[in-house]
Amino acid sequence: MKVEKSEKDQYFLRPLWVSENIKEKTGYSITEALTDNWWQENLHPEDKERALRESAQLFEKEYIIHEYRFRKKDGTYMWIHDELRLIKDERDEPVEAIGSWTDITEKKLSEERLSEQRLLLSSIMETSPVGVIITDERGKIIYANRTFCSLMGHEYKDVTGASCEELQCRFLDLSGEPIPFEEIPVKKALKTKA
Repeated sequence: MKVEKSEKDQYFLRPLWVSENIKEKTGYSITEALTDNWWQENLHPEDKERALRESAQLFEKEYIIHEYRFRKKDGTYMWIHDELRLIKDERDEPVEAIGSWTDITEKKLSEERLSEQRLLLSSIMETSPVGVIITDERGKIIYANRTFCSLMGHEYKDVTGASCEELQCRFLDLSGEPIPFEEIPVKKALKTKA
């Protein structure tokens, strides 16, 4: 991309060349991709302001990386990982920018699905009428739901990092009978592993 100056003496980029795979990735022809406002016009409305602001930082930072959604010719959006580097002349004036796009759509979709699953699991754990804890391999609590904290009479901050022994937890089997701490299946499994 060629660096040019506007009438207000502000730098902007004018496209000069794009890779031939632009058609395969976006559906647009090289001619379409080389029009002045093609990139801006196809930014996702929710990402546009941020992407334009980050791109403008190229002239001060000289190298930027950012991610945004871009509308393909068929109307669907793809996620782009965009890297841009500014090239200056011998007078330290910006003259050109080179960049690369990576399609990260699958990665972003996977992250969204994982986030949804985490929210669902968190909702289930927090509304469970049963006390639930997760411990690390040393038996220290790294997660406890509200029910567990309530049953133990402790705040979450006091429970995490403590062990069940320190909290004097009582565990019951399905019939309601107490289980000796050393006989808890998870404790036995951790002991066997060590």
